[in-house]
Amino acid sequence: MTADEYATLELQLGAKLVKVDGIWWRRVRPFFFRPLFCYETINSTPPTGSFSWPVVLQYAVQSTEKANSSLNYLILENLEGYHKSQLGRRRCQLLNQAAATFVVRPITEPGELKRGGYEAYISFYERTRYGYLKERRKRPAFERWVETIYNFGNPLVLGGYAGKKLNGVSVSYRVGDTVIYATLFIETDALKRNLGELMFHELRWRAAQEPGIRQVFLRPYQGGNSQDMYYLHRGAKLVRQPARLHVHPVLLVALKWLLPRRHAALVGNW
Repeated sequence: MTADEYATLELQLGAKLVKVDGIWWRRVRPFFFRPLFCYETINSTPPTGSFSWPVVLQYAVQSTEKANSSLNYLILENLEGYHKSQLGRRRCQLLNQAAATFVVRPITEPGELKRGGYEAYISFYERTRYGYLKERRKRPAFERWVETIYNFGNPLVLGGYAGKKLNGVSVSYRVGDTVIYATLFIETDALKRNLGELMFHELRWRAAQEPGIRQVFLRPYQGGNSQDMYYLHRGAKLVRQPARLHVHPVLLVALKWLLPRRHAALVGNW
């Protein structure tokens, strides 16, 4: 997918995006924007006046001299030499146990995902109460989501099967030299039987086989919560990228004194 195609997909899924001078920005909070691809550096000063309202911007930069904050995120890199033995003895045991029950393979037809994926998503939602796109709890909305992701580019949709039953789904997209790990949901009993281990391994292995892939972008770092630690224990790298934060200095000082934890998260000092 091109950057514009991926942005169009995100817009179709409900993301708040705006394109300014060729750069796509995501609204992560009211009046607060970061680049859609937060791992890409911006060397010129973004034209804040080109937005139709006063905004706060934060973006990655190459030079630490320009930085007054950091953007922290998790990636997989050095993919070309990946082998499951790198995960250690215990992880390999979990993979082997999962492989004795499940098979992970691509889902190339939207009809297959519509038929089999809905029950796995409902089980995932009941366990996590995950709020993003929660309207997928209703089957028509779930099926519209499936149609949308297959209508843009060529997504890598992996399904984890026990026999004919679809127990887990992951969705990833390639944009340039990066695979964006976008979606994962797994039925609760299958999660207990380590299907998540097998699906994450399969994604990593397939990315390693794809020519020109430099990294897999997993997620923004959230301060070491359980999901962060899950990926870190499986070989993810925590990147602390120098960043520039455009915000009124009085507001930044006030935030530091009144809401120090929110200020720390904003500037990336987890």
